[in-house]
Amino acid sequence: MADRLLVTKGEAAQRLSVSVRTIERLVAAGRLPLVHVERAARFRVSDLETYVHELSEMPAPQPGAGDPS
Repeated sequence: MADRLLVTKGEAAQRLSVSVRTIERLVAAGRLPLVHVERAARFRVSDLETYVHELSEMPAPQPGAGDPS
C-alpha cells in the first residue's frame, strides 16, 4: 500500500488501526479530508500521515476538561 496515493475508507481505518466509524467521525469533524474520484470517496495517504504527525503535537485531553464543577 506504500506506493498508492489514495486509499478507501476501510484501508484508511486499517492503516490507522482504528474502526471505519472512527474514520467517519474524523471526516465529519473536519479533522481528516476526504477526496472524490468521480463518485468514489478516497483518502490521500499523505493526509493520513499528516493527521498522525499532528496527533503528537496536540495536547492530551485533561481529565474533567469541560466539566463545569
